[in-house]
Amino acid sequence: MSTRIISLFACAALLAFAHPVVAAAAPDLGTATLSWQPGPDTPQVALAIDKGFWTSRGLTVKTSPTATGREAFEAMIGGAVDYALMAELPPVIGAMQNQKFKVIATLSRYVGTRVVGTTAVDISNLKNLEGKKIGTTLGTNVDFQAYETLQAAGVKATMVNVAPPDMVPALQRGDIDAAFMFPQSYPLARKVLGDKFTEKRTPGYAATFVLVATTDELSKHPERAKALLAGLVDGDAVLAKDPAASAAVVSKAMGGMTPAPAIQGLWADYRFGILLDPALIDLFEREGNWLHNGNYVKGPAPTPGLFAGYVDPTFLRSVAPKNVTLK
Repeated sequence: MSTRIISLFACAALLAFAHPVVAAAAPDLGTATLSWQPGPDTPQVALAIDKGFWTSRGLTVKTSPTATGREAFEAMIGGAVDYALMAELPPVIGAMQNQKFKVIATLSRYVGTRVVGTTAVDISNLKNLEGKKIGTTLGTNVDFQAYETLQAAGVKATMVNVAPPDMVPALQRGDIDAAFMFPQSYPLARKVLGDKFTEKRTPGYAATFVLVATTDELSKHPERAKALLAGLVDGDAVLAKDPAASAAVVSKAMGGMTPAPAIQGLWADYRFGILLDPALIDLFEREGNWLHNGNYVKGPAPTPGLFAGYVDPTFLRSVAPKNVTLK
């Protein structure tokens, strides 16, 4: 080979190193709106924002808080937001009312549900609640928790409708013998009741936090949904790898209201994962039948296939196929 040819190859190699290939910029997917309340339930959102997992994919996500899951669902149905996060009950009701939406992922399950009481009644054996006055907030997921727990134990009790702020005082006064309350009230009950505080975990029902979207958003902007889910999957990986640092990110998103160590402690009762599995459909069907039989939702009984039709695995399957185990 001549010296001239060798020189040409050398020059080509130098040019290749001098001008590296530049990665293509992410497409501009526009802006998606998400109803989300910062807290320990769905840390993947805070992590996706903090780490830039959405912006790196060309997606801008604007979040807006709502006080309850029901309000988040109504905001989405009303067109105020494209996506919303909440526990599973509002979508179950929405499906029974033929609303236009789809569930596209679960983010977490809370497995720390319990019944709370005082030393006046030994709740370590649920049979002791037979004939007793049990407080709950009717028509909510804690009401459903109470229903499944007492039914499984074969216990018949008098259910008393108590608003969440009144639950602990009602226990303290002895107006009710035990309570199925929202988990946010567990620490208050422990503090107020002191040495009289008792609790029993209730395996079975797990509050399941889901991501829902309007059918209009999904049909018009499918790439947004994929990017949104991909960012949450990345957030899930960060959470699994470094829970302590992740808790600090969530604490910051909450304005420091709950310290990072406390958040990490709460996570012992959560099972995180951006997924869609048969357990979700099973829960929807159980709650749907409970709502119908209790006359909480008027209309015909839900059919077996109703709720499966409100879960769309297309988008999650496209970004994390192993996370979808639905048939």
